[in-house]
Amino acid sequence: MMPPRTPAVSSRPAPIAAQLRRAAGGPLFMVVDAARDPAILPALAALEPRVEISCLWQGEAAVNLADVAPYLLPVPSGGEADGFVAAAWGGAWGIFAVTDAPIAQLRRHLRRFALVRIPGGEVLNFRLYDPRVLRDFLPACDAAQRSLLFREVSAFLAEDAMGAHIRRYRATAEDSLRLDEVVVAGRS
Repeated sequence: MMPPRTPAVSSRPAPIAAQLRRAAGGPLFMVVDAARDPAILPALAALEPRVEISCLWQGEAAVNLADVAPYLLPVPSGGEADGFVAAAWGGAWGIFAVTDAPIAQLRRHLRRFALVRIPGGEVLNFRLYDPRVLRDFLPACDAAQRSLLFREVSAFLAEDAMGAHIRRYRATAEDSLRLDEVVVAGRS
């Protein structure tokens, strides 16, 4: 069994974060899935004094399940989160959202998609913040789902399965989904 990888979080600009911001074309946020790697929470804790980090869950769930919860953080230009983004890329640690909304408003919006009711009435966590889920879910959305999901978000970005491309998903005026892919250059 391999030990969990420790993210190499540094203050130097990371090329992947800059490439994501260019692909985003607007204010960029990351939704991190702490369940993906035990190194995520310590890396977020190291960022927290300098970066606003908000758990998508609240109440007892945020406390009792903190080690597997989703967290939201801004990824501003040249910000402290660049090294974290570089460590996360290729590990399916999370997704990115592009929005002009403040972090509290984005958090409220994303919380709407945290739980789903499946046939039979059971309520489950919906892991929209997992890039593997996002890549399958967005193309399968109908127009009403897309409209609701993109109400506060102009685009979602995620790594492809190999971490070789940035996938940018946007809703079009015709209520369809537009997917653009950008080759990731010079990963660090």
